[in-house]
Amino acid sequence: MAERVLTLRELNRATLARQLLLQRKRLSPTAVLERLVGMQAQWPSAPYVGIWARTTSFRRTALERELRRGTVVKATAMRQTLHLLTLRDYAVLRAALSETNFPDRSERAERIAPMVRELADAGPVRTADVLPHVERELGLTGIEARQALRHARVRAHVLHHHETALWGARPGGRYVAIEEPEEHDPTEGVSA
Repeated sequence: MAERVLTLRELNRATLARQLLLQRKRLSPTAVLERLVGMQAQWPSAPYVGIWARTTSFRRTALERELRRGTVVKATAMRQTLHLLTLRDYAVLRAALSETNFPDRSERAERIAPMVRELADAGPVRTADVLPHVERELGLTGIEARQALRHARVRAHVLHHHETALWGARPGGRYVAIEEPEEHDPTEGVSA
């Protein structure tokens, strides 16, 4: 039996359908995020518009409820940019990235991640709360200290507070420690 090869148009249509861009569906915000394996969230309102454009029944409160519950998180993910992800997809992606040269694998990040985690375990923290500790520990200043902190936050699973993902929020803000994600085989994330 001969294999059928998709034409470029068929491939285009299949890709758009997979991304929910051909026809709106009746799906929950978490179902959309799982289908897409995250949604870009550099600006807080972007995921709201993205989910609304793909669904027939989107309600802002539904997404915000999942953010408050912690079933949806705002994390540094693909391309080192902010995404909204379900907690399960976050764990799978972190496992996949564990075998890359993602900056959270650096010696600096490994060295200061426990300190960053300890500070965040006490409650939400801001960059200004943690940066002096990073500067003192690593002897860095300016952009180098901020980059080291960002990479250590990723390694320590210290994510953006859910309030930074709410409609109308400012992009910066507070960070919180989440529980260590469930372990996954790194190849599971690569195949997702």
